[in-house]
Amino acid sequence: MLLNRLKYRPCRAARFVGPADNAQRPGAGERAGGRTLVRRCAYLLMTAYVLLGTFGRFPWKADEPYSFSIVWNILAHGQWLVPHVGGDPFLEKPPLMFWLGALCARLMPWLPPHESCRLAVLLCLVLTCCAYCLAAARLYDETLHPGQGAPGIPSRRDWHLTALCLLAGTVGLAEHAHKFTADLGQMAGAALALAALVLACPRRGVPPPVGRAFRHGLLFGLGTGVAFLSKGLLVPGIAGLTLLLCLALVPGFYLGAGRRFWLGALAAALPFALPWPWALYRVEPDLFNEWFWTNNIGRFIGATALGGHDNPFQDRVRALLVNGAPASIIVLAGLCGVLMRSARRRLGPGLAPHRLRHGAARMPQALPARAVGGSEGNGLSAWRSFRPAYGVTVLFTAVSVVTLCASGAMRDIYLMPVYPALALLALPAAAGLERRDGKGWIIARRTLDGLFCAALVVIVSTWYALVKGTEPALLRGLWPGVDQVFPLPFALRREPWAAIAAGGLMALWWMIARARCGVGPLLAWTSGLATVWGVAFVLLMPWIDAARSYKDAFSPLRNWVGASGCLATDGMGESELAMLQYVTGTAGRRIYAGHSGQGDGVTKNPAARSCALLLVQDSIARPEKKTGRQWLPLWRGGRPADDNAFTLYRLAGRDDQTTPPGLP
Repeated sequence: MLLNRLKYRPCRAARFVGPADNAQRPGAGERAGGRTLVRRCAYLLMTAYVLLGTFGRFPWKADEPYSFSIVWNILAHGQWLVPHVGGDPFLEKPPLMFWLGALCARLMPWLPPHESCRLAVLLCLVLTCCAYCLAAARLYDETLHPGQGAPGIPSRRDWHLTALCLLAGTVGLAEHAHKFTADLGQMAGAALALAALVLACPRRGVPPPVGRAFRHGLLFGLGTGVAFLSKGLLVPGIAGLTLLLCLALVPGFYLGAGRRFWLGALAAALPFALPWPWALYRVEPDLFNEWFWTNNIGRFIGATALGGHDNPFQDRVRALLVNGAPASIIVLAGLCGVLMRSARRRLGPGLAPHRLRHGAARMPQALPARAVGGSEGNGLSAWRSFRPAYGVTVLFTAVSVVTLCASGAMRDIYLMPVYPALALLALPAAAGLERRDGKGWIIARRTLDGLFCAALVVIVSTWYALVKGTEPALLRGLWPGVDQVFPLPFALRREPWAAIAAGGLMALWWMIARARCGVGPLLAWTSGLATVWGVAFVLLMPWIDAARSYKDAFSPLRNWVGASGCLATDGMGESELAMLQYVTGTAGRRIYAGHSGQGDGVTKNPAARSCALLLVQDSIARPEKKTGRQWLPLWRGGRPADDNAFTLYRLAGRDDQTTPPGLP
């Protein structure tokens, strides 16, 4: 019944309408006002989408707990040079993101540290969006080159809205963009470097003014430096290789102004690239080698068995298509269309495809086989068909995808630097698709609205059941194994402000869904995703946090661990050790030596031999960790969303001050 009230009517908005036309055409002002309202509602929803889920919770696995632990050790022990997790050095990532988190926590001491440090998340997202919008504006100017004409080209406001919807609606960013991780700094650096390359492209065959070369170089160096000091060598290598390809393949790319570009890039990158590695090498040369050779070079060539090292090629391609959607789907469809048209042209003129209908989306052309040359008229004609900024985006995306697929290790979170480039790659086609208003697009919008409406019904019904203290029957019927992930039964407090905020989000989504003009499938997808995400976290945040955080799992250990002051651990990774130290105030000591994971599994750690308490993490279904008879179990617990459990042992017949004969 709710969907039947959504009245979709055809909207003739495919042609660009100027201010003079608005004054003459009847109803044009009303349609323009409706599009303005839609844009404002969409921006409010995307703002809420960024904020909700970022604050008001404990750190969540997999990467956020140990990232925050580095910040906690900086605040508690002043360990600014060498990152530490749970009392041990952790050299997988450089410390820029952790420095930002510590500074944010220092600026707002009245907030819990795990909350205040997440202001660095907002800073990285703002940098990413600013760089992304600069590149999108450059693509818009390139789309409106002379001779193409105004019909079929969206307005600048609609173009920017489509661009932000592409980035915000990326599936892979839904969770990772809300967590405090070093990958956010790497994504911001990649977006800045890409924006610098796009801005450095010639405009209609004319290189940018010489005075701008230094500024573009500063932006490029800033991006590569931020990415390097956030995550390592991956993005600087991708950006550097893309720059070399641009110099070789893009005609007129900086020509005589190259020196100023390189000077600006070096001036901006050196403060990020030199001081910390040099200081680390001078103070801890072994840790420098562990960071540079093991966690950067070794991870890329597959010499180290770290996270994501065993992903086959087909899983990586699938992860790119799924996590990069909807931009990856649009790019794949456009690539298939280009290949089909090329094949038909080669087969013969009789099989050549017909021209696209008026208003249909046309993918921009790829890099030409020849450089631009000839007379002035021929050169201008060639530049009308060649879009250098779009070509640079193609190069950056291709180099990123090939590098990640060839790397020895890849996880879904490693794809974050690719998402802004992938969204820019799909932007021209998406902007054209958003302005189509055929029957198929109406069905697509109504289908998306129906799916999101059903998801909102499930969320609200679950919240109502948990507030009443009853079983969420609707959710249980759709998901029988929900109690294996979320704690049930669960008592949820009634918060009037939560209901009001959820109602406001759904009202914004309703105004977008019922709009007759200016709403395409992409805007319907992004607004619906933002609404479902926001309503879920406004209403169900305590329930979700209880399932995903370690606060409730480690809180019962405070009395035992605090009295002992020494706790040995077995089978615990960085995230568990990080939250154990933050919740109990005591850093666990691995029974095996090593700085990553559970240790090397061979060499016993001398610092753990004096502990009379032992905390073991093991699989619930298949326990593998064995302890001797001298260890008596004291406590057992864990997270509802985990297949693992924690067991606390105490050495039999000895108090906390007695040295045990040995650990298992």
